[in-house]
Amino acid sequence: MNTIRQLCDRCIVLDQGKIIFDGNVEEAILLYMKKSSYEQPIRIYENEPRPKWLHSNCLRLLKAEYLNKDNCVFKQKEKVQIKFVWQTKDIIDNIGLRLEIQNVQGAPVATSVSYQCQNKTKTNPTKAIFTYDLSVLAPGKYHTIYTFFKQNDYGSGDDLDCIDGMDITIDDPTNKLNWRASVWGYVVLPSPKMEYLYDNH
Repeated sequence: MNTIRQLCDRCIVLDQGKIIFDGNVEEAILLYMKKSSYEQPIRIYENEPRPKWLHSNCLRLLKAEYLNKDNCVFKQKEKVQIKFVWQTKDIIDNIGLRLEIQNVQGAPVATSVSYQCQNKTKTNPTKAIFTYDLSVLAPGKYHTIYTFFKQNDYGSGDDLDCIDGMDITIDDPTNKLNWRASVWGYVVLPSPKMEYLYDNH
C-alpha cells in the first residue's frame, strides 16, 4: 500500500468488474481494505464503528466466523454455519438476530430471523452457532448485514447492534443455466413436477 501512496495521486477501486470508487488515494485504500475484510471467513468487530443512527450500546457483536471454511464460498446446497460471539451490558430478554442479505449493488434480497439469542450472563460473552439454509439463493456474490434487536410488545423490534457482515458467494458448478439474477430474481424456486398428458387423459 505504501507503494501506491508514493506513486499515485488518484485511485480506482473495482468490485465485480465495476468501478465503485474513483478519487483520493487514502480513501480508496481504506475502501479496498474494508471490502477485502468482508471476503474473509472470520471478522472481529470489537473496534468496528457502528452506524450513526444506532443509539443503543447495550449489546455488541464481537466476532463472526464461518465454521470449517477458509473462504466465503459455499456450494448452493451447502448449509452455512456462522459462529457469533456477542456481549451485553445487562441480561436482556427477547433478543433476535436478523441475517440480511443484499446483492452487490446493496438491494435487499432475503432475510433470515432468529428469535432465540438469549444471553445468560452479562459478565461473559455469549457464543452460539447458527445454521442457515440459503439453497434458494441464485449463484452469485452477496453482502450481509448482522442486526441484533430486542422484540417489543408491538411485534416489531428495536435494533441493538447493526454491522456489515461477511460476504458470501453461492457457487453451483452443476448449474447448466447461466442464471440472470438481475432479470429473473435472486431466488431459485424448485423445478416443478411435470407429467405428460396422453390422448387417453
